[in-house]
Amino acid sequence: MVDVRVVVGAIVAIAGCRFHAPSNVVSDDDAAAIGDGAKLDDVPDNCEQPAAHWRFDDGTGAAAIDSSGHGNTLTLMTNAGWASGQSGTALALPGNSYATLPYNATFAAVRQISVTAWINPVSVSTTGAIVVKSARLGPLMDWGFYQEGPEAMFIDNFPTPDIRGTTTGMGIPAGTWTHVAFVLDVDAGTTAFYKDGMFHSTRPMTMELLQNNGEPITVGTDGGNTANDFIGSLDEITVWTRVLKAPEIAAIFAGSSCIDR
Repeated sequence: MVDVRVVVGAIVAIAGCRFHAPSNVVSDDDAAAIGDGAKLDDVPDNCEQPAAHWRFDDGTGAAAIDSSGHGNTLTLMTNAGWASGQSGTALALPGNSYATLPYNATFAAVRQISVTAWINPVSVSTTGAIVVKSARLGPLMDWGFYQEGPEAMFIDNFPTPDIRGTTTGMGIPAGTWTHVAFVLDVDAGTTAFYKDGMFHSTRPMTMELLQNNGEPITVGTDGGNTANDFIGSLDEITVWTRVLKAPEIAAIFAGSSCIDR
């Protein structure tokens, strides 16, 4: 089991990485007793942020600000709105609804990508797109992370045929919040999946470099197939253009706001 110790306003050392946690876990007295290199401190200057982090705490309007500082603001489209989240507010997707980020080369032609998200699907009898690099009405998809019924799934279908990795036995429930993550490593030929901060499984993925097809990022939908619209709520999505380690994903699940490398 991964040892994740998250303390109030602290920088905590775990397996060679350090994580900055929000002040919502333990008391100052408990934090002082933890030791092992932990210290109360502000967020360090070299604190690593993801390529994008959508907290969805905006709560109003048609924009979801990227809190990573990289300016990757999502625009809410059609029926997308706001709901109570796992923390604060969340992106509400009642169907035929999504959010989008225009094409950004940061997310294209990468050899590694990691995505983490809190998801709360209305149903687990359908497929729901979480984060996809694809146009809403376009024919091409570079990569996509989905809820596939009670499972999680990664797809790369550019050009063709589809290259998929789907979990078995993950057991994503309907009507409650679950933290899910996938980590794609093209060089290693694997996709790893996580549920609620814990490693779940790895799937082999024989594929080439992810393509630079000029498509945007979409949240809650994929390339024009409304049957794959996510219906429910999404919260605290992060996208990284590197492989996240198991302790890092566990710390993000626990509420870490960034990683100090």
